[in-house]
Amino acid sequence: MDLHRLCIFSKAGTINFKRKHIFQIMAVGTNIQFNISEAMEDILMVVELDCILFPLSLDELSQLVPYLEI
Repeated sequence: MDLHRLCIFSKAGTINFKRKHIFQIMAVGTNIQFNISEAMEDILMVVELDCILFPLSLDELSQLVPYLEI
């Protein structure tokens, strides 16, 4: 349901601001999802780039370290 609402919002953004691509960030609880969408006529194609589970405590902080290494 949340992704559906995000896509409706992105589709309106592509129409109102005349953009072809929209970068989307969706946070539900501790999950953070990164998407990019492309408007193709009446179709909005969405691709999930990555999903991160944000830590709730200091013990879980070590799970986030692999995402931060460059």
